[in-house]
Amino acid sequence: WVALPGSEIRLMGLEWLAPHWLWGLLLLPTLAWLLLVAQHRHLHDRFAFSQIGLVRQLKTAGLVWRQRWLPLLGLILLALVCVGLAQPRLTVMAPTKSSVMMVLFDISVSMEATDMEPNRLEAAKTTARDFIRQLPADVKVGLLFFAANSYVVSSPLDNRQQAIHALDSLEPGHLKEGTALGDALMVGYDALNGAWQKLTQTGPDTPNTAPASPRQKTTAPRSGEKPLTASMVLVTDGENNIGVSPHLAAMQLKQANVSVFTIGIGEDTGAFVRQNIYTRLDEAALRHISGLTDGQYYRARTLADFQPIYAAITEKTLGMARQEWAGEQLILGVMGVLLLAGCGVLIIKRWF
Repeated sequence: WVALPGSEIRLMGLEWLAPHWLWGLLLLPTLAWLLLVAQHRHLHDRFAFSQIGLVRQLKTAGLVWRQRWLPLLGLILLALVCVGLAQPRLTVMAPTKSSVMMVLFDISVSMEATDMEPNRLEAAKTTARDFIRQLPADVKVGLLFFAANSYVVSSPLDNRQQAIHALDSLEPGHLKEGTALGDALMVGYDALNGAWQKLTQTGPDTPNTAPASPRQKTTAPRSGEKPLTASMVLVTDGENNIGVSPHLAAMQLKQANVSVFTIGIGEDTGAFVRQNIYTRLDEAALRHISGLTDGQYYRARTLADFQPIYAAITEKTLGMARQEWAGEQLILGVMGVLLLAGCGVLIIKRWF
């Protein structure tokens, strides 16, 4: 790369605002070689005519710091100056919100379909497990299994390892018939709302400025904390065939300010499972649910589709924003420590 004044580049994972100063680092090997040559000549001239071995030994020991370590310290400081003048910047994505979340996971028999490797169940549960494990601490996440009935496996206030273990333990023999999307949404909201109320409780002597439920508004549970949001992630491969209408459930979630992110699994043509059961994804219903609740619909046709989907959900849920760290501050601190250390050693050598 060729860096001109005023240009910016990315190098070693960092953004450099004035990268032309980095060319100064190329001078350091030459300076180090010149210093070594000068030191060698200086020591040779100083002791060329010395006949007293003990004196030579004492003087040489006393010169080690001044002749070797001080130049090395100078080279390190010069390198830090070049790096600091190049103005390194590290940009990271950091959450601006915290969230209460429920993952609603379909365990109907259609998850046995093999249009994904090795099958829908294994692909979906593995990626859902990784998603839950990797969520930032700003997210309180719970898990619900559903088919014809819904089962709250863990609430958002439980240790997320409980949800991870449940997904790991899920086997084809646990799958059940029926798909009640509307019921799953309502049961999931009850679990989510209960966690919200506990998170926003304060002591009797502290006024509670947070809403009692997500229905009122999205705000911070306590003064100075990140805004608290409520969301659901619905993972399914089928269509509603029993229970509450998904539309009515979505309408209630909309009024409650709960965003629903829906993930549809499987091929467009559907699949047969257990010889005579045909299953097909109802994309229109999932789009409707997510659109009505200010969420987003995603389609996962292969195992590789899940990871970017979950990354997008995390970003939307937590309001991920770019935060920039300026490296000059750390570099100045390191330089200060090195200078103080050098001065301290010089004083000790001088007086002791």
